[in-house]
Amino acid sequence: MRASTSRDAAGTTRMPRTRNDGHHNDQERPPIAVWPCNQEKARSAHGQLCGRLITDLSNPGDTVALLGFYDGRAPRAAAQAERRTVGFEVDLARVRRAFASTSALPEHQRGLVELHAADARRAPEVVADLVGRAGLVAVWLPDPAPDRPGRELPDGHLGRLRGAVYAEAAGELIGAAAQLVAPGGAVAVVCSGRRQKSGGIDRVAVAAHHAHQAGLVYVQHILALVDRVRDGGLDHAFPALPASGAAGRGESGATVIAPAHDDVVLLAKPRTHEPDEGTETGAGVGR
Repeated sequence: MRASTSRDAAGTTRMPRTRNDGHHNDQERPPIAVWPCNQEKARSAHGQLCGRLITDLSNPGDTVALLGFYDGRAPRAAAQAERRTVGFEVDLARVRRAFASTSALPEHQRGLVELHAADARRAPEVVADLVGRAGLVAVWLPDPAPDRPGRELPDGHLGRLRGAVYAEAAGELIGAAAQLVAPGGAVAVVCSGRRQKSGGIDRVAVAAHHAHQAGLVYVQHILALVDRVRDGGLDHAFPALPASGAAGRGESGATVIAPAHDDVVLLAKPRTHEPDEGTETGAGVGR
């Protein structure tokens, strides 16, 4: 269930005390949560995850910032949920798809959407009026550059990078999120696990490290299932585990990191003082 929230006389959302005290020991929220995100045939797993991120981690009327939103499903879900939406995506083709997707919305919902074809790391400069005011900031960390050349990505896309350079750029993206989010608000860092390989960069660890440096606190690790649950199990053919001693740690780990879920690192910005009137904060998070 959603953690309770309250509003003061000015209508400002107040987070549960466990989110306001600068610690991450929320007694109502377990350290790990599982979100089944591929149970509706009419919606993709990514679409279902976008919808749940918006509805679970923000309140109607909040401003939601989307950093690297891939396509139009996240902006569309936010607008349909009556959130002002400010999105950044460096891939122009994806921005066009997002415009096409949101253009079909009713007029009042279209008016809630603001999309920028720009490097999300520059978001605090581009939308300076949003700094410290977003109720939720959702960050998508793309796959690092593959060993073999694939689809050509635009300059500024993290998917062109790997290793320490990728980790540094991811830190800049999370730093931008920390600037945008309001005290008491939520930051959700989404790391797709469907193409993760052993021996590669651990994006969850990168997110946790840079979040700490940016002054954010860890709240919860969400496993967003991208495979359908059927008959009490996942509809996925998992590789067989190697026999004991038959493989090194890298190969063995690869069988455990199966493409059945995305990782979402849920973070919060501590509230160090009472918010000014009109400042937005995120909703109670997790179920």
